[in-house]
Amino acid sequence: MGLVEITSEIKQVLDAVGVPVSLGLRTAGDQTPSIVFDVTNADAAMVVQGVVKQVWNVTAQVDCIADKALDAASVADAVIAEFTGPMNTGDYTLVLVGAAAASRTETPDDGQQDAERILSLTLTIIAREN
Repeated sequence: MGLVEITSEIKQVLDAVGVPVSLGLRTAGDQTPSIVFDVTNADAAMVVQGVVKQVWNVTAQVDCIADKALDAASVADAVIAEFTGPMNTGDYTLVLVGAAAASRTETPDDGQQDAERILSLTLTIIAREN
């Protein structure tokens, strides 16, 4: 158990937003709105209360990508809403304990002259082994 399970469980929560979700990168020209996420940092501790259990402090970068700024913000709001309360999706219980947002505009290298709005969420999540 560990990062693979935690990453998979974060993806399960993000899938509930209802837009395509990719881990790591998105190919230029893919459908928008969409989400690209990655676990950018993780620290583990072992808690002993009769049984040794893992508790991870995880930082996830979640990029909410859309054609318009308000659409990107709407996806970001949906991401935060999905993390409301402890999420018990499998081997770990995920609890969102912090979030920060920053926005930017990028022009994908897809041969068109369009730009996309990206609202990047930095989520701090506690993942406790069940």
